[in-house]
Amino acid sequence: MVSIGEEALQIITAATNLEVNNIVPVALPDSILANGLAIKREEFKGFKSNGMLCSYTELGLDPEYLSNEEKVGILILPEDTSIGLKFEDILPIDDTVLELSLLPDRADAFNVNGLARWIETLKARDNGKRADFSKFTPEVNLSFQGETNFEIDIKNPEMCPFYSGRIIKNVNVKKSSLKLRQKLFMLKIRPINNIVDITNFINKFYGQPLHAFDFDKLDEKIIIRLAKKGEKLKTLDEVERNLTDDNLVIADSKKPIAIAGVMGGKSTSVKEDTKNIILESAYFSPKRIAQSSRTLGLITDASTLFEKGADSNFTPIASLIATKLICEETGGIPYKDNAISYLVKPDTVKVRLEKINSLLGELINKEDVKKYFDFEGLKYKDKGSFIEVYPPSFRQDLKIEEDLVEEVIRMKGYNEFRETLLSGEFRGSKRTEFEDFIWFLKDKLVALGLTEIQTTSLINTEKLKIIGLDEEKRLIKLLNPLTEDMNILRPSLLTPMLDVLERNINAGKNSISMFEIGKVFRKDASFQEYMELGIMLSGDKISKNAFKKAFSYDFFYLKGIVEEFLDSVRINYDFEEHALPFMHPYQSAKIISLNKEIGYIGKIKDEIFKNVFYASIYIDGIFNESLFLCNPHSSSVDYKLKNFEDFSIYPTVKRDIAILVEESVSEKKVRETI
Repeated sequence: MVSIGEEALQIITAATNLEVNNIVPVALPDSILANGLAIKREEFKGFKSNGMLCSYTELGLDPEYLSNEEKVGILILPEDTSIGLKFEDILPIDDTVLELSLLPDRADAFNVNGLARWIETLKARDNGKRADFSKFTPEVNLSFQGETNFEIDIKNPEMCPFYSGRIIKNVNVKKSSLKLRQKLFMLKIRPINNIVDITNFINKFYGQPLHAFDFDKLDEKIIIRLAKKGEKLKTLDEVERNLTDDNLVIADSKKPIAIAGVMGGKSTSVKEDTKNIILESAYFSPKRIAQSSRTLGLITDASTLFEKGADSNFTPIASLIATKLICEETGGIPYKDNAISYLVKPDTVKVRLEKINSLLGELINKEDVKKYFDFEGLKYKDKGSFIEVYPPSFRQDLKIEEDLVEEVIRMKGYNEFRETLLSGEFRGSKRTEFEDFIWFLKDKLVALGLTEIQTTSLINTEKLKIIGLDEEKRLIKLLNPLTEDMNILRPSLLTPMLDVLERNINAGKNSISMFEIGKVFRKDASFQEYMELGIMLSGDKISKNAFKKAFSYDFFYLKGIVEEFLDSVRINYDFEEHALPFMHPYQSAKIISLNKEIGYIGKIKDEIFKNVFYASIYIDGIFNESLFLCNPHSSSVDYKLKNFEDFSIYPTVKRDIAILVEESVSEKKVRETI
């Protein structure tokens, strides 16, 4: 017999994993299971069955979030589950999950609690009342065993203004309860164990990244410091990472145990044999976490939240909520936390009414502005000529006057602003002489059969190592790169052009002829910008067909393009033998004008990229822009003047000359001698 609360029913089952007093899900007659099966009263060998005991498949649960035991036979629910409740009241399997696309600066909305708080703001606006956010900071009542007797030392308070460590002893690390795992499933988080699952849940629900260390594997104390050169750490993803002094780490007295705000270390991770933990809840500098994350090429949910700006005031509360959940899930014994705080009050933001009206193009009175701030629960003071606003700690995006103007727009409503046509006279800009000649050069190169491309000025250091252009002292590195693939300013057009070539070849194109005119950046005595032309050829100029053989690009075809280009701007030039680390030793040359190198040309080594021919001409810097300006009086360029001569009255005569010289004599020397 199966008790369903008010009555007991006879239900027949063939499952072998049941025991007396097990609590299980029951489908009553007229129910429809997740697999579409309709439940009816049935009779088996003379015994009536008034329903069906359900496994996870009949309930539509994802097996990824279940233990092996829960996948076998009937699903056994926790012992403290109330009998007679609807299954969706225990596990909200039919709940609606909304996926939202959020603005990157709204860190407060990157969690469930923050989204609910914003909905409260919209409700306050619709009701014309001030928003009340008190219910979004839960009260947590806990009794503690004693003090956390563990030293915490913050070496860089500006990078870690708040750090809390709390010891929880006698934890039972195991699979999380089904209810918690179902919540994680809806948040698209893979369950690991009950402690890690709770820290991940707090991260997604409240927007506060937490981390738990195996307390028994720590040595003496916790130190928040910058990594030392040469230190290494194997992170939770099983990757051993080389740390730099840009990386803020959590360490004990001997070694780093986590990359602060990014990822924990493998050696102190919580496992099934863990008995005591120390729960970390901290606030880290967004700039420092961004820099650390980019230098390591490691972006996680935690680093993203810290980088955007977590709620510093919620940090200790998140620790309490997590502690309560951990104790409920594991039976652990909590201790008071050891917390160190260097937090300061956030800056106030002043907003002027005339600034609001000038940006919005519409008159809004001060009382309406204050009403809009009330809707958002913002604290403020009317100072007469301006309103001084005290942004809450969870609104890290409110930093300047324009941010508050944006809030006025949101609360008033975008559709409430009148549409107005632009008025005034349109005047086009006039190009400079320099820009005119850039266009002349581009037209000439297009006429030579090349396609113009434009690439990003930011590239990856590793790609420069492949071609041997990674001279450390001349590279300009970004202090805070967006990604690890964009961490330096390009010192040459070659690397980004090779990237474009690779994408085109992967797309099935076998004939590439392209150029780019753009700036390159090098560190000489100081940071310098130079204008450079890059020309790249690869594949077949003419593909093989029924009437013609294939004609592939080669060194001499590229040399002809370069000669035609330089002739068009009337520059005296010559080619001299020259070997670069990424060029074929016998198919490369430098371009000389006035005894100065103005570029190079050659075939890229096959081990870098097969059958690629590249030329680079230093338009800016060495040419001193005289190539663009075509200035015959410039001393920087050997300028070729063209004088008219009368046509010859005699017919053309051609003679062939055969000369035998030593192999070491260059073509240039022979030509000059003749």
